Amino acid sequence: MVEYKWTNEKVNVDVLDTLMERSQLFHYKNVQHYLFAKGGFTKGCVEKADELGNVILATFDEIVKVDI
Repeated sequence: MVEYKWTNEKVNVDVLDTLMERSQLFHYKNVQHYLFAKGGFTKGCVEKADELGNVILATFDEIVKVDI
């Protein structure tokens, strides 16, 4: 599952919780979640992503720095 947020505000844990809830609509065994945010993430969101272990958080700055 993927979620994009194009806002200057940091994405909070509520957005991650919603992504996790929506992902349960699909019945896959191995699921990886990606959350992309222009403005970054709150400390709570980062901590929950680390706790869950199957969540990748990426900011706009990180995306544009990727060497292809």
